[in-house]
Amino acid sequence: MEQVAEKNDKEIKESPSWLDIRIAEKLKMTVEEQVAYKKLHWKEIQARVKVLDERLAKYDVLIADEDEIADLVSKDRRAHYEKSIGN
Repeated sequence: MEQVAEKNDKEIKESPSWLDIRIAEKLKMTVEEQVAYKKLHWKEIQARVKVLDERLAKYDVLIADEDEIADLVSKDRRAHYEKSIGN
């Protein structure tokens, strides 16, 4: 059982994330292709931005440095972990 978990963990760490794949695809596009993509998907892009803005709106503190970001991420991960184990 432990070996399976280690194998799965290794595969997850080594496989590119969905976001990395999307970013790589966009970076390969020429400027003209990016402009065309923007024109074709503008409403979808606006909807994503709106959702992101709503998520970020609940955080009323502007983060100034990487240490603050790391602290917030750490606290958030700990809270999710503790919630998942039932504490």
